[in-house]
Parts: sequence; C-alpha cells; structure tokens
Amino acid sequence: MRQFWLRAVSLQSALLLTGLFSFAATTAVNAQEANSQTASAGAHLKHRYSFSSDANDSIGGATGKLEGAAVVKNGNLILDGSNGTFLDLPGGLLSGYKATTIEFWVSVGENGHYARVFDAGEISGHSGIKSIYFCVDHSSTGDWRLKISVPDGSRDQTIAIKGNLNGRKDLHVANVLDPATGFMGIYVNGELVGSRTDLISLEGVSPHYFFVGRSLYSSDAYLNASIDEFRIYDSALSPEQVKKDYAAGPNRIP
Repeated sequence: MRQFWLRAVSLQSALLLTGLFSFAATTAVNAQEANSQTASAGAHLKHRYSFSSDANDSIGGATGKLEGAAVVKNGNLILDGSNGTFLDLPGGLLSGYKATTIEFWVSVGENGHYARVFDAGEISGHSGIKSIYFCVDHSSTGDWRLKISVPDGSRDQTIAIKGNLNGRKDLHVANVLDPATGFMGIYVNGELVGSRTDLISLEGVSPHYFFVGRSLYSSDAYLNASIDEFRIYDSALSPEQVKKDYAAGPNRIP
C-alpha cells in the first residue's frame, strides 16, 4: 500500500510539473508573439508619396514640389535626368528621429555621374554638407552607395557596393538606419546587400533641404528614373518587415 501511495504521489507530481512546463512554454510563445507585434507596431510610417496623381504626402502632409520637367504619370514620378528636374520635398523630414528607414520602389535609367535618388542636408557653396544620400552611380569609385555625415564632421559613414544601378528595373530599396544598435544597411528586393554596425547618430543631417532626384552638389547629374513610391519612417524596419513590404509591392501597406 505504501508503494502504491508513493507511486500515486510521484505520478501527481509529474503531471503537475508537466502542466507547469506547458504553461511556461505557452507563456514564452505568447510573449514572443507580443514582442513581434510590438516591434511591428513600432514601425511608424511618417511620410508617404504614392504618386497616384501628384506629389502629395498622404500621411505627413509634407507636399513635394515638382521642378523642371518632373511629372507624375501613371502612378509614377518621372525624372528624365535633365538639369533642374527633381522633386523638392520640405526640409526637416528627418529632424528629431532616433532612427529611420527611407524606402522606395524605382526603375533606373542611364545616369550621369553621382546621380542621387535622394539627398538631404545643407548646401555650402557648390557642395553638400551635413547630409544623407543614396547614389545610383558614384562614378569616381565605381560603386553605388548610401552615405551619411556624422555630427562632428570628422568622418562619413558609407555603404558602397561595386557597380551601379543603371538600367535596373523594378527595384525595392530600403535604407535602414538605427543608431541605437549601430546598424546601417541597404536592402534590395528584400535582401540585405550591405551594412555596417558603427552608425553614431542622425543628428548630423541638416534640416535645410530634402531632394529626390537631385544632389546637393551643383556639379552632379540629375536622376534619370521612374519612382513608384517613396516612404520615410521614424523607426528602423526589421528584416521581416522589409520582406513584407517587398512582397506587398508599392501602393500597399502590409
């Protein structure tokens, strides 16, 4: 009888422990899901240019101004690379951001030297300073790149990838900058193609100008490209979120 009672107690204890482990596992899974949902909710889209009929910002109200031969046609911003042709956005779109993602869908034509998809910052004489830009063809070094000036101006932080983007069609590009973790990366069509982990801050970017299709440097080429959508977030998209945006395509928020 004593042996039977001991076996019963042992079985009851085992069932209790199993229940506790099951509860703990379920709680951990729920916490993971909650964290995932929280991370997704933290990706705040602040400015969205869909180019459905004009250069309006459907979220932030920061309406762009078409310059030169720039037109919105068939749901795209069309830039032909001619001098003076670009989209002029209000300055300060990144002001106060602790992190950001600058995302766009683009088809690139043949471009001249140092053509920019975007360039935000300040102009000093004929040069750009305190800036962040994305260049489709950095001709002197034979690469395309994302570059940001650091606050003290002592050095720049650059992701440079050999070759250029001329002639590439239907590209989804997400530039993710997260100083809290040091991460700075470029995703193309959902895949990370270049990164670094020593990003200091976004505070070095001047709020004066934000150009799409024009460089802050007066001698650089204007962009020859078609842009389907252009977005700015005040947070760093996760790799999963970048993949979701790529899969959804422009004009849809997954």
